[in-house]
Amino acid sequence: MEHQKHLMILILLACGLTISVLGKPAANVEDNATGDYYSDDYEDDYDDNDNEVNRSNETDVGAPLSEPAAYFLKNEFTIHANEGSTAILECDAENFKASDVVMWYNNSRIMVQGNIDMQHNPRVRLVENNGIEIADVIASDAGTYSCQVLPSKARLDIHLNIVQPIRPDVSIWYMERNISENILTVHQTDHVELNCQTRNIKNPTIKWSLNQGHRIDSVADDIMVEEDRLIIDVVDHTHGGIYQCLADDRSKHPHMTSITLDVLYPPKVSTHRHHINTDTNADAELYCEIKANPIGHIVWTKEGKSLDLHSEKYQIKNGHSRENNRNRTTLTIKQVKQEDLGEYSCYVNNSYGEDKANMVLSYNPEKPQFERMSMNGRTVTLHWLVRSTQPLTEAIMNYKIDKTYKWSTDSILNTKKHPDNDGYWKLAHTIELTEGLWHAQVKTKNSHGWSHFSVDHSFVVADFTEEEQENVDETNPGQNVNIAGFVPKNKNNGGSSLNLSSFQGFSVCLLAAFYVVRNL
Repeated sequence: MEHQKHLMILILLACGLTISVLGKPAANVEDNATGDYYSDDYEDDYDDNDNEVNRSNETDVGAPLSEPAAYFLKNEFTIHANEGSTAILECDAENFKASDVVMWYNNSRIMVQGNIDMQHNPRVRLVENNGIEIADVIASDAGTYSCQVLPSKARLDIHLNIVQPIRPDVSIWYMERNISENILTVHQTDHVELNCQTRNIKNPTIKWSLNQGHRIDSVADDIMVEEDRLIIDVVDHTHGGIYQCLADDRSKHPHMTSITLDVLYPPKVSTHRHHINTDTNADAELYCEIKANPIGHIVWTKEGKSLDLHSEKYQIKNGHSRENNRNRTTLTIKQVKQEDLGEYSCYVNNSYGEDKANMVLSYNPEKPQFERMSMNGRTVTLHWLVRSTQPLTEAIMNYKIDKTYKWSTDSILNTKKHPDNDGYWKLAHTIELTEGLWHAQVKTKNSHGWSHFSVDHSFVVADFTEEEQENVDETNPGQNVNIAGFVPKNKNNGGSSLNLSSFQGFSVCLLAAFYVVRNL
């Protein structure tokens, strides 16, 4: 039965389609004699007397009607947009057709062609009615934007004006000049007063800082703050840097400005190694660190005479150290011989002065450097480091209690090579001392001679109780410090990391889980 019903529906649909096709009037009828086609309503362009009829004023029904071209009611106008807002530029042309194409220009540079962004500006996007939208407008967005419709070439010029909002203002003044966001260059020993002024900010508190947030909030010997003024009575080279004035109005983003103080001063030359140990046929490096503005001229000398820089014996390298913000000059002496030993100097001079540092190159050990100390009651162990490419043969330590003139001397027997650094030696000496302030110094000897004494190291020996000793014991530095990611073993739990607090936390979590399941 169902099959018959479907067949009936198909037959009815086929019949309806046949009727629809056959019911249409025929456009042409075939002449049985000639086989030509002609229109039923066709009229000759001739009258009854075979004279041609003029139909030039009659509409040709076969030709399409011409449509009016696109145009603008107004050829130009000006719009205003606040800085930071969104500006919408419309291109609403009359008689605009789907076949028309819109071109956008910014001061003769093409921006948009049809629906394609030619500049790929993330702040510009197409909107309805062939317009464009410019987000977060800035001052440079101001100008003339042109919308042109093709093929009619209709053109609309839109002049965009960016309105600058009235903003709160913070400025730094020096000698009646606004120097905000600029560099102020002064000389060492000058007197400097900076004044922070504000506008359109309600009851601000002025806060000064130096070099990215280091507050200057109290009166100091060299920098003073008096309300909105910052005063440097006598400028030194250490005062150079970035000074920032912040107008704190208790808002989330208070307004601020800054200046860079550039101090001109004579060179200051230094070195950490006044005695440099070397060996025959080795390359030796001597260096000086320089603070100067301007940097000036650098000259290396040996025994007061300038070095021959054209010789392959010497190589000089100048650079800047970011670690301490200083310039460094390094002299390398190739294949050291006996005649290369002696005193070297680096001179630096600029238009404000000059300075130098002296170094002695020799085969003797360098001056020992104090490394660390440990203390157990009144028993003290002192540690030093020594540079010497040659083996050490002897070492002594001088020591005395404060406010005495006579030194006591001990021989240091614990001398060994540094396990990680070739050319270094480690010294250690243990001694029991009475209570008081003590001073100690060390010198060493290798196969060529003695070093200079180290700088005095001062330390206090006191009679501690056991509890106090635990707090100051340096025998094992850092023994009570937990390193991130490391949990020391507990003697009472055999090294297990699961303690009572952890078990309680797990139990609470388990009970909470049962409660949630039960109430689902």
